[in-house]
Amino acid sequence: MARFLVLILLMAPLKLFATTNSAMTLSIPEEVTNLQSVREYTQFLIDTLKDANIDLIPKNVPQRRCRDLVEKGQLDVIIYDDLVSGFKSRENLVHVSFPIAFSTANIFYSSEIKNFNVDNLKNYKGAYTIGNLMIEREAQRRGLNATSMTSALQGLQMIKTKRLDYYIALKSTGESVLQKDPGMKELIKVSDKPLLKIPTYFTFHKKHKDKLAKIEASFRKRLHGDLSKYPMIAPALNKDLRSSE
Repeated sequence: MARFLVLILLMAPLKLFATTNSAMTLSIPEEVTNLQSVREYTQFLIDTLKDANIDLIPKNVPQRRCRDLVEKGQLDVIIYDDLVSGFKSRENLVHVSFPIAFSTANIFYSSEIKNFNVDNLKNYKGAYTIGNLMIEREAQRRGLNATSMTSALQGLQMIKTKRLDYYIALKSTGESVLQKDPGMKELIKVSDKPLLKIPTYFTFHKKHKDKLAKIEASFRKRLHGDLSKYPMIAPALNKDLRSSE
């Protein structure tokens, strides 16, 4: 009996060590955590890192702090990064060598405006989500009468109440908002043609840079695999591992 107990005690630490995964925390804007596109993308990241024996733990934080917390190393991964927006410095960050997805920014506009011209937005009052520098630069380049807002939900609600004519949002995000509100969906249309395409990368704090190779390998494997679990975001995922669109 004594020998049996000793054997159990000796084996217990080995078993614990063998099943323990390293962990990383994922910074998600709390304003959008209930959207299907965000839930799907979060699950896609969790599943991918699980293949690399890494537990990805979502943490919901205010949007204005999402990038700052990762930059300081208080959280590990930013859920969305186009390599342009948001960070004061990239000195403490690393990212995979290829885009995980090519997100499209589309125009969501009021269906009550007759002959709305998505190619001539200067004639309308619009807005876009704060923190997406590529969308902001495109709006400035086109000389649009557009301001920044905290979320697509806020912007689309303002179209519904006729305080805005249009809103620029990532297509999957805007469609997730409309999906939750059938009444809003009847009042708002989405442009067929995207305003621009945005490469999206998996970016994390450099304290985990030793994991980069196995994280990249896991993304390559999953992007070439079955993506049916993620129907809303699957069209945007970089299945061919292109470096650009």
